[in-house]
Amino acid sequence: MYIFNLQKLKEYKEHILHSQELLNISDIFSPIEKVRINVCYNILSEIVTDKIKQMEVATKNATNLTVSDYNQL
Repeated sequence: MYIFNLQKLKEYKEHILHSQELLNISDIFSPIEKVRINVCYNILSEIVTDKIKQMEVATKNATNLTVSDYNQL
């Protein structure tokens, strides 16, 4: 389940980056609107990146458990 969610987060981050690229080449929004939207994309990307790092650390820590560690849980 964790690995599935981690993969989904990585895919989500790729979608964010792709959307940001499309925004930058579009002519629908004014330059000011593009800056505002890009700020939101950057914040969202940071949040997702932090969550990915947390999940990778948790996954690494979980795989480093020994049988005795697991039994103590």
